[in-house]
Amino acid sequence: QYIHGDGASILPAEFPSERAFNEQQPIFDVEIGVIKEDGAIVWTSVSAAPLPHNQGVVIVTTDITERKQAEQEVRRLLLVLDKMVEGVQIVSSDWRYIYINESAANQAHHTKDELVGHTMMEMYPGIDETPFFDLMRRCRDHGISDHMENPFTFPDKSFGWYDLRIQAMPEAVLILSTDISARKQAELVLQESERQLRLLAQNSPDVIYIMDLVQRKVTYLNRMEFLGYSQSEIEESGSLLSGLHPDDKAAVMAQWNKVMSDGNPNTVTMIEYRLQDKSGQWQWVQSRESIFKTTSEAKPTQILVTLTVITEHKRAEQQALELTKEREQVKILSDFVKNTSHDFRTPLSIISSSLYLMSKSSDPEKQKRHFGIAEQQIMHLTHLLERLQEMGRLDSVIALALQPFDVNSLVSDLCAKLRFEAKEKAVTVLGSLWESKLIVQADFKELSLALSELGENALKYTPLQGTITISTRQEETEAVIEVRDTGSGIPVANLPHIFDRLYRVDEARSLETGGTGLGLSMAKRIIDLHHGSIAVESVVGEGSVFRVFLPLSP
Repeated sequence: QYIHGDGASILPAEFPSERAFNEQQPIFDVEIGVIKEDGAIVWTSVSAAPLPHNQGVVIVTTDITERKQAEQEVRRLLLVLDKMVEGVQIVSSDWRYIYINESAANQAHHTKDELVGHTMMEMYPGIDETPFFDLMRRCRDHGISDHMENPFTFPDKSFGWYDLRIQAMPEAVLILSTDISARKQAELVLQESERQLRLLAQNSPDVIYIMDLVQRKVTYLNRMEFLGYSQSEIEESGSLLSGLHPDDKAAVMAQWNKVMSDGNPNTVTMIEYRLQDKSGQWQWVQSRESIFKTTSEAKPTQILVTLTVITEHKRAEQQALELTKEREQVKILSDFVKNTSHDFRTPLSIISSSLYLMSKSSDPEKQKRHFGIAEQQIMHLTHLLERLQEMGRLDSVIALALQPFDVNSLVSDLCAKLRFEAKEKAVTVLGSLWESKLIVQADFKELSLALSELGENALKYTPLQGTITISTRQEETEAVIEVRDTGSGIPVANLPHIFDRLYRVDEARSLETGGTGLGLSMAKRIIDLHHGSIAVESVVGEGSVFRVFLPLSP
């Protein structure tokens, strides 16, 4: 089977010999393919010329199979090159475009037809004076390949960045190009962002540094000086923490370990500690830490730290605290004077009146009665002074010497004591103890005093034949002591002030019972010193419940 160069079958009349004979003129270089039985094609170039007087035809054939195969490979290669995303250009040694694919044509802002056959200088005047052209010339002259990132301004003033790989070829130069304008733009934006961030860091009032955990040194510091130390001195010391206050070391190390174990770059921790400046003074700083860099296994390798000097702020806080404390002390003193003046004035008035009446009377019985009233008030004043002295002692206590004690044992002793005191009023005292020991850290003497105050308060306000119930129980990690009475109860309006010093719900009855208004205040102070709390519930006419909560020993 015979075929044309385009693959179509050849008709008998189309053979060069037939045409030359019939047309009586020579036919040159007709490409004919012969398909063999195995499917292979043998290509020949056939020329034919007629002999004179119709004596026949002279036929000349040349085997062009290798050339046709090479042309086919070239066509396949060009098809691949045309479909490449990467730009491909081939220019001759005189810089004329021989081939350019679609991607390169788009990058060049022209069509392929506009470029092929023209020189680069014709299409882009001045290109022969650019570093890109110098590199192409060097590759051509020395038969080498090279690479560059090239910024290019087109004749229409548009601009682009291209990654160029240049390869010398026989009598030509191959250029592979990739448009990297978007990447370069992103790099420029990133560089500008980095410049702005660096500018912000350099002008920040805070100290910003990066601690490399592998090299164990500061790798970045935004300040030339900090706490009197130069940047080189800080870098030589390896860390800003070299001047850390001994009392703060454990907390700071724990904080850093927390940051590293958390492993989350979005987590920012904060801690305040003291650093020693170059003059030897301690300066307070507020430190914020976060992970800055990690390994591929998410292991932290660098920590970003921001330090703010807060010494003046701390000093102002301390001054404000002292001022607040001073105001509280003035208020306490003012309240004390106001309340005690009334507590002292009434007994003193009674004493003064009794003494006056006793001096005016000649009746021994009346004198004895007035003397008794004065003596009773003197005893009341003595008791009040003793209670005030006891309250003052408790105020001066910072911490108690605590030891493990069983709450049940303390409550059992309290119940026995109250039963003896309650006989006169026929008040029933009941005890209900938790089935197991409730061990708390306590000062036996002080906690016994607090519970006695609560018991005596219940007894004082429980009427004849009433009931007082003292119980213990456990609630999670706390021991609870409950003192419940069937007394007169406390009005809701008075409950917020029940633990205030010298506060009495019923002033007249307090004078009658000898109450000082300090018992519940003393009890609360002692409970506070045991790191516990106290609460009260009450219903008028039904009674009150005081509950003490103390942390159980682990």
